[in-house]
Amino acid sequence: IVLLFTGFVVTKHYLAERKSTEGRLRRSEEKTKAILQTVGEGIIAIGPLSRIRFVNQELCGIFGYSREELVGQSIQLVIPERYRDAHAAGVKRYLDGGQSKILGHRVELEGLRKDGSVFPIELKVHETRINKATDRFFTAAIRDITKRKRTQDALREQEERFRKIFEEGQLG
Repeated sequence: IVLLFTGFVVTKHYLAERKSTEGRLRRSEEKTKAILQTVGEGIIAIGPLSRIRFVNQELCGIFGYSREELVGQSIQLVIPERYRDAHAAGVKRYLDGGQSKILGHRVELEGLRKDGSVFPIELKVHETRINKATDRFFTAAIRDITKRKRTQDALREQEERFRKIFEEGQLG
């Protein structure tokens, strides 16, 4: 009877500890999800076969898709046609042991919205490996930089106009 009671106490303690651990894990996952959903940048994760595993709400807004329309699809869905072959070749080269030109660097590229419009984006891609090579994926933080590009273009045009006015004033 003492052995049975001891076993019951140990089992009860184990179950309580497990329930507590599961609760902490669940809260941690909820915090991580909340951070990813409110970070202010589009976040997308793809696997080695270029299938979308995760997107946050910001990314959905940037590209005009719902989460359900993106998860499970090929990343090619949001890459303009003219870049698709280069992207596929770059991923293959990297997975075959080569170097990446963009991993860890912020680069300006173009994205493809659901409505078919192409627009400027800035992205930074990182690779994550869990359990060595058994689970690897790529996560990108993406910004729509359309407004910034328009502002830069307007400033460049204005500088050019002022330069012409100044040069013409010097000659006149």
